Amino acid sequence: MSIFSRSSESKLTTLQKQGGSVLANAREALLHTSDHLEAVLELFRLELREYGEKQVRRVVALVVGVFLLLCAYAIFCAFACVLLSSWLGWIWAVAVVCLVNALLGAVAIVVGLKCKPGPIAPATLQELKDDVQCIKLMLKGNTKS
Repeated sequence: MSIFSRSSESKLTTLQKQGGSVLANAREALLHTSDHLEAVLELFRLELREYGEKQVRRVVALVVGVFLLLCAYAIFCAFACVLLSSWLGWIWAVAVVCLVNALLGAVAIVVGLKCKPGPIAPATLQELKDDVQCIKLMLKGNTKS
């Protein structure tokens, strides 16, 4: 009977050691996951900041460019009206200039609507896709064993 109780104690001790090992492994995996998520979040913050800076530069350049073009275009339109008025008269000269402006404006709006900015945080999205693939591979590996 003492052999049986020693065997039970030995199995219990072994199970306790294995349980501790499992908990330690789970804790380590959780810590690695937490560290990885922090790294992905930091990457996302960095990409978001870079994206914002690029968009600010883009908007400033567009505003300055539009203002300068409007000034130049107003002068050009006035000059065109003066030139055309000698041949067509003031009313028709202004009408022709307005029609040309309307057509060019419509083309510019269509071009602007077709231009879309790139995706936000492409490296973060790729990292998350890679993580999902790794998790899938790990789960496939665990189901085979």
